[in-house]
Amino acid sequence: MLRPSILEKLLLNKPNFTIDTGVALFKMSFGVDYWKLLFPKRTKATINSIEMKTLKLRETESGNRLTVDKGAKKIELAASATEIEREWLFGYLSDNYS
Repeated sequence: MLRPSILEKLLLNKPNFTIDTGVALFKMSFGVDYWKLLFPKRTKATINSIEMKTLKLRETESGNRLTVDKGAKKIELAASATEIEREWLFGYLSDNYS
């Protein structure tokens, strides 16, 4: 909780796409995923063109979510971005990496 934040990084290195989810600042929130928000895990992954076909932009109650599947794990992209930025990123990745 007291550690500094680490920025999310997206590396657009064709033909693969590399993500480092970083660690967001602590924010107090109550809900279903409270423990996930309290102790976030940093994920680093290289997504290939086959895995990029699982890229999805989903509408939820709290806004949209941009996710990609890496094996059995679902990785959320641009979690701290606005909805418009996630929609743009979805379009860009769909056009250039799928």
